[in-house]
Amino acid sequence: MKSKVIILLLLLCGCRLLYGQPTSYEMKITQKSVNCFFVKLDISLQNNYCEKDTVEFSFGGLIPKYAVTGLKIKSDNRIPFIFDQEKKLLKICKNKIKQNKISFEYKFNIIWGISLDNNASLFYNSSEYPIPFIENIDSIDFTCKIKKINKFSVLTNIPQEDDSYTSKLIGINKIAFVFLDTQAFKIHNYSTPFCKINVFTTDNTLTENDFGRLGHKLTDCIDYFSTNITPCRYRELNIIEADWWGSTFIGGVAVVNISAFRTYTLFHEIIHEWIGGIIPTKNNTVGEFLTKESLNEYLTMQFLKYEDGDSVYNAALQKYRESYDDYLKTNEDISIFNVTKYVDSTHPIIMYKQVLLLDELAQKVGYNELNSAIFDFLKKTMWQEIEATQFLDMLKAKFGQPAFDYCEKI
Repeated sequence: MKSKVIILLLLLCGCRLLYGQPTSYEMKITQKSVNCFFVKLDISLQNNYCEKDTVEFSFGGLIPKYAVTGLKIKSDNRIPFIFDQEKKLLKICKNKIKQNKISFEYKFNIIWGISLDNNASLFYNSSEYPIPFIENIDSIDFTCKIKKINKFSVLTNIPQEDDSYTSKLIGINKIAFVFLDTQAFKIHNYSTPFCKINVFTTDNTLTENDFGRLGHKLTDCIDYFSTNITPCRYRELNIIEADWWGSTFIGGVAVVNISAFRTYTLFHEIIHEWIGGIIPTKNNTVGEFLTKESLNEYLTMQFLKYEDGDSVYNAALQKYRESYDDYLKTNEDISIFNVTKYVDSTHPIIMYKQVLLLDELAQKVGYNELNSAIFDFLKKTMWQEIEATQFLDMLKAKFGQPAFDYCEKI
């Protein structure tokens, strides 16, 4: 039975602040077709002019020419603006009015998916759509009203109050809306002192004992990282097993394929709540995948060590070593600083090589010592975009020559 899931990871408007500060977002969503949503977004904009003359809004995320169509813009006080249709970039220009309100209306197309029909097992637009992505901002008021969409229920990390979803977004929080037919899933609920966990699956081979063990590991994972770094942001985490090609985590929602659902890949995605979420990683920088993925995978393995013991950890590490050795038989070894894309050919460098090298460093300086240093570093950099150089500088300052040796090898 195909699960009927529509995921809308709504980075409906990624906003990068050049001057000024949006003070509130009000959004309305209605479905136009199975893979297209109509969005009305009202933004209140407080003009605190500094040195810049414009505020730039970017629609569409990673593939801008597909995501947003039919954009209409209305503004109070005749705010001048420039819109680049091809790049989906909107620049709101400076004027003398201190408080302005801007309305956007547009269609948002879900462009990834196994199929584009009513039997689709998953619709998914992109993995990197912050709403909003705003520099130098403490918080923003967010309200969203969603019209009932056929038989689908709505899951979101934004609390529901009456007929709307209302929240105060802190920093660069990410938002996810999930539309799914709950009758197509088995649903299991778990609780931790930090949040509630909802698991949705269509895998009929999993027994109640399997779900019991899964729930135990999930709650331990949330407790482990909430205790060692900082509590997760969301009152509820939603985990959906779906028949599709990949796995991802954004805005309190993890979507994982069937094979990953039974492995520690599931926990790798959840840990992105911290690495890439509360501690965002800076894109398009040298060595970005070291902090974005390699560090996440190392911490996933450390949770495996904590949860299942040294023998299970060492066996998993041996598989990484064997996989990396097999890779080197037909591929040239490269530095993590030369990796610019996460694809099949760079996966062994990003995951296996870097985890093995961090484990080697841990053997020299002590696992507890290295993990404590990493956790302290992450706590100090919450809500800051970290770069690989910052992480490496911390290691060298903390551990001296063993860290310098590590940096030479990566």
